[in-house]
Amino acid sequence: LIAPISPPSPGQRLATRRTKRYGASNDDCHWRSPVHLNLSNSVIAVSTLHSLLSHCSKLQNLSLEGLQLSDPIVDNLALNTNLLQLNLSGCSGFSESALKTLLSSCSRLDELNLSWCYDFTEKHVQVAVAHVSETITQLNLR
Repeated sequence: LIAPISPPSPGQRLATRRTKRYGASNDDCHWRSPVHLNLSNSVIAVSTLHSLLSHCSKLQNLSLEGLQLSDPIVDNLALNTNLLQLNLSGCSGFSESALKTLLSSCSRLDELNLSWCYDFTEKHVQVAVAHVSETITQLNLR
């Protein structure tokens, strides 16, 4: 079922199209928490992304490739303890502390892509290696 969606503003058009099939509406009170979500390379403001993801707690597969993130966004992602596949390739804007929280909470991850995160430091890589799930079968830190 798809909730009715009012016409999006130009900046929200792409995000609205991609979330439409997951039962999202522009007013935050009608959310059905998706299990699979792909917002890769969307044109979406950090604040809008934070609002959108703050309503997701049952994700198993998430791709945010190429997006600007923030520590609060990554902290919200940590609430998705059933995450199995996470693609943050090309993402930026979050600290190693937020990454540690995320990886410590998401202990079921079997695929993690952190490649091409241009503002990653050596600390980010150390945190990823130290806190990645024991169930991991695919890790990309290129």
